[in-house]
Amino acid sequence: ARILAIIFGLFLILVWYRLVLTLTGRKTIALLATVLCSLDLMTVVRCTQARMDSLSVLVTFSAFLVYLTQRNSSVSRALFLGNLLAAFGMIVHPNGVFGVAGMVLLFLLYDRNLLNYRRLIWFVLPYLLVGLAYGLYVLQAPDVWAQQLGGHAAGRASGIWHPVMAVTREFKERYVTSFGFAPDATFLRKMYILTLVPYLAAPLVCLCVSRIRNSPGVPFLLSSFCVIQFYFTFLESGKFYAYLLHIMPYYTCFVAIAAVWLFADKVRWRLAILCVVGSLILFQVAGALVSIRQNRMFNVDIELARRIDKNLLITHRETVLAPSEFGFYFGFDRVKDDRTSRYLVTDRPLYAIIPSVPALRLENLAAKWAPRVKATLRECYQPPEIVGSYELYRRRETCSAGNGQAFPPEVLQH
Repeated sequence: ARILAIIFGLFLILVWYRLVLTLTGRKTIALLATVLCSLDLMTVVRCTQARMDSLSVLVTFSAFLVYLTQRNSSVSRALFLGNLLAAFGMIVHPNGVFGVAGMVLLFLLYDRNLLNYRRLIWFVLPYLLVGLAYGLYVLQAPDVWAQQLGGHAAGRASGIWHPVMAVTREFKERYVTSFGFAPDATFLRKMYILTLVPYLAAPLVCLCVSRIRNSPGVPFLLSSFCVIQFYFTFLESGKFYAYLLHIMPYYTCFVAIAAVWLFADKVRWRLAILCVVGSLILFQVAGALVSIRQNRMFNVDIELARRIDKNLLITHRETVLAPSEFGFYFGFDRVKDDRTSRYLVTDRPLYAIIPSVPALRLENLAAKWAPRVKATLRECYQPPEIVGSYELYRRRETCSAGNGQAFPPEVLQH
């Protein structure tokens, strides 16, 4: 599964080069953007995880590239093929919605004067076809589909009602934590936060300098970037680190655009620009080498597995509340993955592996279960052992496993 993600990541880099070159028309920008993207630690790490994000971004960028390369010969064909890829992207991952939004932006920016009913049909038809196929798939087990999608989607849009908190959480939990300040981060790891400076400054430079803002490709890149950032800030309260893969290529591209333009216009700044870009590359390479040497995720998982008595799980038919990847260690029939920790209350598993920084907070549901989760941890579990970015709990001998009925039926159903 990880090898597939890596392969998709390699194709993503190649497509990104062609897309940036097609948008900007400048090979220097495309080459530098590709180098920065391929060395970016967040991109490298997210393309080595057994997730669908790398394929999702690949399909999204491919949709943009197909539209831009086909529109000169046939706008209708470009609309159909580009939106067909975008529609497939929606099935690959919900964040495929960025591909749909990008297709709308591309048409409005490049071909809005050509809009008519016929082209509108070519725009919509791919979504109808793919939606029909997906609907047939869902009808095989609609209850299971609703349960899975509902569980993942619950509480995601809560940030829209608390905008200040949403902005604070987006910066702190998605960026600051990912860029060096995880709970178990070393001093060297915390130095990686310096790479955020050029990443955050470059989009502002591209937006504020009119010559750059109006240059080929930049209006689309800025518009698409703003759509993704708005969605992540206000409509995606989970703050999943893996989702950085959907936006990091834009950051690297803005650094490349700003560097190339300023290097050409500001002769006195050339040495400083070279130092900034060189330092960014150096930090990324150093960060990758440190990550490879530390191998934190693997070592933490192994240490957690070592501290859990698997024989007890098998002998007494006990379970573990843990992220699903721990099924490889304890058996998938003994691991329950529930980020809400509700299972902790209803069934009181023998062990609980809970992230120190929760990946998903369902604020609008918290009042129903949060007090009981805390009470269960306090009354039925020993004080936690800190292992990496996880807290490991073990059930006290005075408590027994639950029966799944700690909540009223209507709450469980919800």
